[in-house]
Amino acid sequence: MKGWVYVISNQAMPNLIKVGHSMKDPEIRADELDHTGSPHPYNVEYEMLIDNPYEIEKRVHKLLLDKREGKEWFRCSSEVAVATIKQVAGDDILLENFKKVQREKAEEIQRQQELEKEKQEIERKQKVLREAREREIRQRIIVEENQIKDRYNRILKYYLDPESFITHLSISVVIVLIILTFWNPHLESGEGILVLFVSTIILALLLKKFWEWRKRKSKKYKELLQQHDIDLENVGFQMMQCPKCQTMVKFSRIEEYASPPGRLWKCPKCDWILTPAKE
Repeated sequence: MKGWVYVISNQAMPNLIKVGHSMKDPEIRADELDHTGSPHPYNVEYEMLIDNPYEIEKRVHKLLLDKREGKEWFRCSSEVAVATIKQVAGDDILLENFKKVQREKAEEIQRQQELEKEKQEIERKQKVLREAREREIRQRIIVEENQIKDRYNRILKYYLDPESFITHLSISVVIVLIILTFWNPHLESGEGILVLFVSTIILALLLKKFWEWRKRKSKKYKELLQQHDIDLENVGFQMMQCPKCQTMVKFSRIEEYASPPGRLWKCPKCDWILTPAKE
């Protein structure tokens, strides 16, 4: 249904304007307000005929929320209110009358608002792209971390136990046989076999544990653990050599793609502008 969206002012309330809607002529609405006891008349500054004026009014009130003084009254210029109404209405305006509002000023404010809206939309899209790229990099880093962990787990496992349990068992059999050769307890055949079997198993397990303990205390094992930690720590970064001072500079892969466009990356030693390689 067609109706009016209007801007009304009153000299008794400087810097305040009323943004409302009405299905009748806004001048009639201003006359009705004159009977509320104000010492000065209410003046229609601007009026627009449009379909669904109530919906337009709600959207304008939402955009002017930070300027709201109370109900339909806002602390701003008439030109700012008109520019906001025109921004919301777009190309659906059926008729408009600039009665006391400076049309050129209102339209200039509207252009600035549209430029700001376009800028915000561009920034929003850039933010969405950066967040998507950041999620992609984070997921890639998680995959690479798991690959590093798996690789070192295999290396460390092989280093700790390159020999099979059969090897330890064979050594244990030899040791037990030597002991039994020099120490003949005169056991019956069944008991001798049981003692040999149990002693061999226990000794094989002890040998295996002792071998692992020695390997864990070794220099090579500690170096492998240290390199494992270094590789995990560096997976979230990329290294680049400064072409000017040859310093190795470390860049955060996540921070690089989460940074706003136009950020300059500099060498911390000579301030040379660097360009990290894109993934």
